[in-house]
Amino acid sequence: MRGIPALMILALIVLSVLMITVGWANRADVGYIPVIIGVIWGVFSLACIAGRAAPSAS
Repeated sequence: MRGIPALMILALIVLSVLMITVGWANRADVGYIPVIIGVIWGVFSLACIAGRAAPSAS
């Protein structure tokens, strides 16, 4: 995950926050699927950040 650009990671974070907030506000209409997708994107974003921060093996 070291090859993902920082701007794309930032976009993933913004999208995950939007999916969680909008999904939670509209959970009566659309269910919990947007919230679940937002949480998955958030976890993926955190993994990308951790991969960029870790020292390289070579």
